[in-house]
Amino acid sequence: EAFGFEHGEKALRLGNAGRRQDAPAAQLAQAIHSARCACTLQNWRAGAPGRMDSLRELRGRRILAAAGIAEPERFFAMLEAEGLTIERLPVPDHDPLTPVPWASHEADVIVTEKDAVKLDPATLGATRVWVVGLDFQPPEAFFAALQSRLNALPR
Repeated sequence: EAFGFEHGEKALRLGNAGRRQDAPAAQLAQAIHSARCACTLQNWRAGAPGRMDSLRELRGRRILAAAGIAEPERFFAMLEAEGLTIERLPVPDHDPLTPVPWASHEADVIVTEKDAVKLDPATLGATRVWVVGLDFQPPEAFFAALQSRLNALPR
């Protein structure tokens, strides 16, 4: 799970799979994993944007956080940083989530958008599924490093 750009020996790589990352890519990896908004699966599927205050409204509830991503602990830590008390449910990366990996009596489950696309609303019963959008706010240092690398490319 890496992406980036390459030109000869010049490369900028970003990923979570244990590959080397240079400093700007590592900063970018941290920037990607910050949540600020969420919405219900139903609203998300209808194209509604997440609300900035949705995560705050979930504080104080028992929340199951399910994540089928390469590093689910990052997702869980991000939710806790937003003040949520969660029960962690890591599932294998790219898991199809059929059947859903949680009990039918779960009241609230939070997932990433990557996992939300796999969920069939007809199989969720009374469980409220919340989809967390991940913000992508690279630090200025990333843009400066990217511009430097672009400037170094032969024309």
